Amino acid sequence: MFKWQIGLFTLSLFVATLWAQTGISSKNLNPDPTGAPWYVDNYQLPASRNIIPDQEIHRTLQLLAQQGDTLPYKVSHIHSKYMRPIFNQSGGSCGAASQICYMFAYEINNYRNVPGNVPMNIYPSHFTFMTADRNSSQAEMAIFNGIPNSIFYGGDTYSKIYGREVGSPDDDKEYGWMNGYGAWFNAMNNKLQYNDFINIDSPEKLDYLKHWIYDHLGDHSFHEGGVAGTGLAISGSKLRLIPSGEYAAHKYILYDWGPKFDHAMTWAGYDDSVGYDFNKDGKITNNIDITGDGKVDMLDWERGAMITLNSWGDQWANGGWVYIPYRILKKYKMNAEFYHIRKNYKPKLVMKIKMQYNQRNRIKLKIGIAQKPNADKPERTMLCHHFLYQGRTEIDLLGRWADGTVHTEPMEFELDLTDLTFGYDLTKPYTVFLEAITQRYPGGGGKIHSLSVVDYFGDQANEVAATITDSTLLKGKIYYFPITMPANPDAPVPQYVYANQKKFSIRYYDSQETSAEYAPANHAIDGNVKTIWHTKYSGGDDPYPHELQIDLGDTIDVACVEYTPRPDGPHGRIAEYEIYVSNDYNDWGAPVAKGTWRNTSVREYAYFTTKKGRYLRLRALSEVDGNPWASAAEINVLKPYHVTGIEHKNLIAGKFKLEQNFPNPFNPTTVIRYYLPLTTKVTLNVYNVLGQKIKKLVQGKQSAGWHKVQFNAEGLPSGIYFYRLHAAGGFDCQRKMILLH
Repeated sequence: MFKWQIGLFTLSLFVATLWAQTGISSKNLNPDPTGAPWYVDNYQLPASRNIIPDQEIHRTLQLLAQQGDTLPYKVSHIHSKYMRPIFNQSGGSCGAASQICYMFAYEINNYRNVPGNVPMNIYPSHFTFMTADRNSSQAEMAIFNGIPNSIFYGGDTYSKIYGREVGSPDDDKEYGWMNGYGAWFNAMNNKLQYNDFINIDSPEKLDYLKHWIYDHLGDHSFHEGGVAGTGLAISGSKLRLIPSGEYAAHKYILYDWGPKFDHAMTWAGYDDSVGYDFNKDGKITNNIDITGDGKVDMLDWERGAMITLNSWGDQWANGGWVYIPYRILKKYKMNAEFYHIRKNYKPKLVMKIKMQYNQRNRIKLKIGIAQKPNADKPERTMLCHHFLYQGRTEIDLLGRWADGTVHTEPMEFELDLTDLTFGYDLTKPYTVFLEAITQRYPGGGGKIHSLSVVDYFGDQANEVAATITDSTLLKGKIYYFPITMPANPDAPVPQYVYANQKKFSIRYYDSQETSAEYAPANHAIDGNVKTIWHTKYSGGDDPYPHELQIDLGDTIDVACVEYTPRPDGPHGRIAEYEIYVSNDYNDWGAPVAKGTWRNTSVREYAYFTTKKGRYLRLRALSEVDGNPWASAAEINVLKPYHVTGIEHKNLIAGKFKLEQNFPNPFNPTTVIRYYLPLTTKVTLNVYNVLGQKIKKLVQGKQSAGWHKVQFNAEGLPSGIYFYRLHAAGGFDCQRKMILLH
């Protein structure tokens, strides 16, 4: 996944930037004595990005054209009510200032229709900035943890509770970490879904960016268009004033810059009318070959510019923003990063942790889940970004706060387990895990003081505490702390569940690396994300396409393929793919799915119309960076979760009995009869085929014997539904229903 990389900067960078012919101080210091200094941040473009494929850009623009979505000549969100007011970044935090303070804040405020100038809707840079160049990017932390608002973090940029204003993370290796269950819970309500990029090297890609800025590519769930991030070379930049008599006269335009990308800004608008006479011929044109290369393209355009927001305060350039001509985007192959925020998200399963460890850079945390209650190992895990051998020195988790004290008390924080539950049925008992991995050398020590999970499905939160017999954390160990969660009838029934990967076997592979023990093809189905399949790379490469054929062990309904890319880098990550399902590996037929996966370390999915088969064929057509390799950490298969028939369970004594006095299809008003062997409370939930609960009926304590509950289906559209009856002590049954009006 793409990372904003903030490196070391030297004193010379404070004074090296020259702003030719602008009158701005060559020392590049902020004229606001109370603001942060203006200096170059040594920002570097990343080597690998989640690039949107050209064909997807083309299809999107075609669809927008068919819908009559035409661009106005000018759009600007600089002073939108959703935008955070222009501010001075703290230290070298240009990437976080752009991505979090401007992009993330604007996008989520825009969707929620809330003002961006109040503390509860301002999102600080340093929650991610102080750790983002280690093992987690700012986007990864915004996806996994979310971003706390400035109230909970204690500052609009740096925290006045947990840290101080510094130039870079290496200036304060002991910077404090946010503490408190409420603060971490606030963060997980404000999440990023994913980020992606384009390189703006053509008019078509420029139009894609402009459509995003205009109306989010036709996504009218937002109240106005979007913004995007970019990197540029602020060192050697040349600011010019647009001459008198021209459109936007006396406004600054960033005419050109040096070769090194070292700063981040935000695309906050565009203006097709802004122009500058680059070839000094007294005219501003877009149809003359001013470069002399025998063709007319974006490099020859003199009219049109992006409205670009900076984080150097409102005394810089045009009150904190500047024009950047379209031709510059093409000349320097500039990028645009899009933040797709998570809409209407509320965490539903949350782990509360109170722990201490005296070397935060020597411990890594994961969360895990297993469908089996009382399991001793997770079936599925997720990395906990922000807790991946994080920090730059051996200090307690909480670090040194603004009060100058190293806080050695236990850290209290929360982790969101909700995404981990995909493909698991929480209406049955299951187990969740905290996994702690400590480095052996030099190693540290600590303790888990308390651990619990809060289930927010249903009307009331239910907290379950872990039973920990030995809470000590020693160096060089892997610890699993399980919590068995009770069945929750209010949890949504999953649409998909995992097929049994232990039955899988590799039937065919076209290529595998034999010089490294981690590379065989069977590592793609071994249940271990630390091992990978990789195609041949020593002694020559095997060309694309590549493929794996997997024997699923049984003929099953296949509805989705989950692809887990290698976690340690982009080499071999599959981009374009085709998927086939068949009962005959000599006759695959047409692909059930084809598409392009993103360049990311997180799991990717391919959904398709359910097809029954025993064999799966994954055909890789290209790699994310255009290399000849393919790789996979894990390949899993998901099947539809069928709710059919009746499931009987013991209820302390006797057997649960169920009758229906109607056949399928049933009448709008139905009566469900059931038998209880003892007195208990009963809940009836009705779900649609997506697993969404649409009705809930609660009956108070019922005595032992036969009972009935009446369910009124008036107002529901015709279709397939299912109900689930649940009572304390393990009583649980479900049945499919077909409603025809």
